[in-house]
Amino acid sequence: MKDAKHWFMDPFWSDPKWGAVAALKRAKRLRGRTLELWAVTQEDAAFIHEIRSDPVLSRHLSTTSLDVAQQIKWIEAYEKSMSGAYFTIRSGGTAVGTLRIYDEAGEQFRWGSWIMAGDLPATAPIEAMLMVYEYARLCGFREALVDVRQANSTVWRFHEWFGAQLVRQDSQDRFYRVNDQLMQHRLAELRRFLPRGIDVDW
Repeated sequence: MKDAKHWFMDPFWSDPKWGAVAALKRAKRLRGRTLELWAVTQEDAAFIHEIRSDPVLSRHLSTTSLDVAQQIKWIEAYEKSMSGAYFTIRSGGTAVGTLRIYDEAGEQFRWGSWIMAGDLPATAPIEAMLMVYEYARLCGFREALVDVRQANSTVWRFHEWFGAQLVRQDSQDRFYRVNDQLMQHRLAELRRFLPRGIDVDW
């Protein structure tokens, strides 16, 4: 595919055409070792509604009152917007979750809406996180912000295992920062989970 490019971000990776100014360029698909991230389309509305309505999977996410028709309208508005990147996570061609990059400002971005379901290997969350950071760095971003519900201890402990810095917390949420040095270090250290980096279809 002529629009596909392969990228691996080693600790000393630098390319002036990407690194000068952070700008989120929406990709159609990102391919990792075992996972793929596909740009959300209106055809994904039923799947997104299903997992976000699941009381177990979505218990730590913001509540939603959207039905499938409303979800389609939300995606339609998102597709017309100029900010954010919303993906379904796929394994073996099957949608197994979602994640979203949003609130880009300068070289900083947030990411979340992260749900992964199904019978996935324990390494899948690591691969998904590395794919997010490699894609973000490719777009020129150098700092990530993440907020996690206090009750979602599995996820915030996972971010802390990665090395995310706890900036502050309140009774409901924990707020983390991941700087560029940490992203580079962990992308190199955890290379075995994403040995060829990511292939990007624009």
